[in-house]
Amino acid sequence: MESLVLAVIGTALGLLFASWGAAALLHYYDSPETPMAIASDPDLRIALFSGGLAVITAMLAGCVPALRSTRVDLAPALRSAGGAVASEQPRLRNALVVVQVALSFLLLIGAGLFVRSVNNLLAVDTGFRTSHLLSFSVDLAGSGYDTDRAHDFAKAAQARLANTAGVAAAASTFIGILEGDGWGMDVTVEGYHPEKDDAAAMCNAVSPGFFRAMGVPVLLGREFDEQDDRVEPRPQPWPFTVAVVNETFVKRFFGGQNPIGRHLGLGSDPGTPMPARIVGVVKDTRYGAVRERTRAQVFFPNLQSGIEGLTIYVRTDRTPEDAMRAIRQQSKNK
Repeated sequence: MESLVLAVIGTALGLLFASWGAAALLHYYDSPETPMAIASDPDLRIALFSGGLAVITAMLAGCVPALRSTRVDLAPALRSAGGAVASEQPRLRNALVVVQVALSFLLLIGAGLFVRSVNNLLAVDTGFRTSHLLSFSVDLAGSGYDTDRAHDFAKAAQARLANTAGVAAAASTFIGILEGDGWGMDVTVEGYHPEKDDAAAMCNAVSPGFFRAMGVPVLLGREFDEQDDRVEPRPQPWPFTVAVVNETFVKRFFGGQNPIGRHLGLGSDPGTPMPARIVGVVKDTRYGAVRERTRAQVFFPNLQSGIEGLTIYVRTDRTPEDAMRAIRQQSKNK
């Protein structure tokens, strides 16, 4: 019981100081230029793991001395002049001290590597500007929106956000950037003949002004505009008529040559239609995570197909709190 009480108190204090320390460390790195979406508060899994570890520690620390005490020969101990109950056996105690010191060094090394990893991640060029950028998601399908109403909502939301005080630009996308989701497809590219099944790219559908809002430079051609939102009946299974690709896509499928005006389609079967005409090339950006390698990416206009949900990005020249307050007020005034 004594060991259990000490283990529980130590675990509680450890969780408390860990939470404070992690929050202080993240606050040190956090700034308007480098926002970090990391939660430092312990959750239920951490609490259960720490509680279980405390119980195991108490059993090991309390049961081993108890078992040793059952093997004590009381007669010689009582006759001893020094009054010692049992002879000291320092080997086990010394071994435990060595293990404790070794684990402490291991924790220090792990903490140092964590700080180094955070520094390295903050130094990664994601390809877009993260400062003064807000994002939020809407579930249109779950709210009962059909295709026409979803299109109307997307257009109206972007227009209202762009006219909100303090908002420099607003745009939307199917797949949220750096959120771990993905839309990968095999592609058929005009003039490209793969030697094996490696003609794949990461896809996304974005609104007009998306690259300007995200701070992604357009290297060739143009980005999408309102004319690309027109949906026309077509026999092809994929409704997209225009596309924007990134640098890696151009290097992989066109050998670095100018791809403007070339066509592509989604799918790798022979005879796959290629209705999408490439109208622009943008700088490489990270897709699903900061750690991932740069991939070939192709972007389509999001209003040329059905919309189930959107991630909306807002570029603001205000503080995030003031910008969100203005956006909420704008939504209430609709």
